[in-house]
Parts: sequence; C-alpha cells; structure tokens
Amino acid sequence: MSTNRPEITVAMPAYNAAAHLREAMDSILCQTFEDFELLVVDDGSTDATLALAESTGDRRVRTERLPANRGRATARNMALGRARGRYIAWMDADDIALPHRLELQHACLEAQPEIHICGAGVEYFGHSQALELFPEQPEAARAAALFGAPVPNGCSLLRLDAVRGFGLRYDAALARAEDMAFWADALLAAGLRATNLQEPLLRYRYAPAPQARQWHVRALVGHVFPALGIRATGAQALLHAGLVYGADSSADPAASASALAWLDTLWQAWKARYGHDAHMQRHIVVFAARILRGAAATPEQAQAAAKALQGLSIAGLT
Repeated sequence: MSTNRPEITVAMPAYNAAAHLREAMDSILCQTFEDFELLVVDDGSTDATLALAESTGDRRVRTERLPANRGRATARNMALGRARGRYIAWMDADDIALPHRLELQHACLEAQPEIHICGAGVEYFGHSQALELFPEQPEAARAAALFGAPVPNGCSLLRLDAVRGFGLRYDAALARAEDMAFWADALLAAGLRATNLQEPLLRYRYAPAPQARQWHVRALVGHVFPALGIRATGAQALLHAGLVYGADSSADPAASASALAWLDTLWQAWKARYGHDAHMQRHIVVFAARILRGAAATPEQAQAAAKALQGLSIAGLT
C-alpha cells in the first residue's frame, strides 16, 4: 500500500453486522489488488461490530463510528467524506468479494478514462442461488436507471473526484431505495457513465425482505423523474413502481390507458433529452407489451387497450 493516498478506499457501512463482518472484511483483505484502505463505518451498532473491525491488526483497516444508528444513507455519506482513495469501492458488511474484484474493476476504469463507475455481476447465496448481470454499455445502464439500480451498489467502484465534483450524496431521508436514488442522480442528473463487467465478482447474501415500494416511490419522485424534467403525480409514481416490481397491469381499460399514457410520457421526456435511444425503446416495448397482455382478458378489453395506444408516440414502437 502506498504511504500516502491509497488508490482505492473500500467503504463498508456496518450496523449490528458482527455475525458476518469478519468474513466480509477478510474477502477484501485477501484481494489480489493491494493498494487500498478498508474503511468500516459503524452505524451506531449495539453488538460487537466496532470491536471486530478494530481487532484485525491490519494497518489497511480504518474505522469511523456514528454515535447512534442513522441509517445506510448517512453511513455511506460519512464514508464519502472520509475516503482517502482515488476510487471508492462499496462493500456491504455481510457479502463476500471474490479475490480479483478490485483488480478487475480498477483495470476497467484505468483503461477507460471516460467511464466513471464500474460494477460487476453478483452471485446470490443463502435463500437464492441466482446470478445477476447488469448492463455493460453506458447507454444501457443509463436507461436502466429509470427502472431500478443499473449498478449493484455493493459491488461498485467509482471515481471519487467525479462523485465529489458533482456533490453526489445518498438521500438520508430514504430508509430504502437510497441506491436507486443515488444512481439516478449520478447517471441521469450528473451524466456520469457506468459500465458493468459481465462476470460475477461478489457473492451477495440474499434474504427475503418486504417490498420497499413506498421508498421506491419517494426515490422516483425526488430523484429519478426530476432528472428528466418530469413532475409526476403520486398516482403516476405508484404506477411506475408497479413497472419496477413487475406487477401485472389491471385488465381495467382505464388503468391500462393510464399506464400506456405514462409510458408515452417517459418516452417523450427521454427523447427530448437523449434522442431516439434503442436501449430505452426496449424498456418501453417490454412494458407496453405487458400492459397490452394484461388488458386482453376479453376481446372488448383488448380493443379498448389498442384504442388507447392509438395516437401515442409509442404506438409505432410496439
């Protein structure tokens, strides 16, 4: 490790994470890339989290502590302020980084100075064995930011000067979906460019959790839609959250018409800012097809949905 500024700060927010913290830390301390510091931010834990973080004896480990539990966003913002590296890598306190994670992500950004963020694939373990890959092309990642997290937050590497230069922060008012809001701010509002390596570099400890729809709605209204100049109603935000969660469209003709009209609003706003974007077009076509399928319970409903589509700019896309 360099004697002054480390190349990478690996930031690990942790709250009552004693059960898995050392496994997560060890997966970073055993990385093939060695020029880093590991910054553990203890978010007011009441278990042995802080003691475990301080007991490694590894000079690369630093700790910061919030006096009370303030939530993931506040802990991440502390890390953004205290990081000393050229890059910041996010790492959750219960996941496992594969040994070449930092090496491959660092090489990706070093080779592409026009790219600001590098993510990678994620292997789930625990209650799921899925493998999830994220968009590789920056334009595809930008389009995905409208519907979810286009980069896995816990397996991302970012140019810290770009993050700080645009004043990017996590929204402390969001108990969940703060990553979706952050990526919208970064990719849509600030115009940063992201890519994802098409191989898994993180093992993600998956456990079922209640849907965070209310927090997604707040992230959409406060971050995603404003970046496109859209002033959405609460009903429109709820409708969009339904798209994010993959909810089937109601067979009610009025609901189908509203959903199609909302897709048209998104498409018009996107074209006004980015032009005709094939990546966004694919999202619009998929969602429109889902809505039309849900509205086809009877021939009359199918006819009503087709009529609702007429006159919309997205009619020519489907």
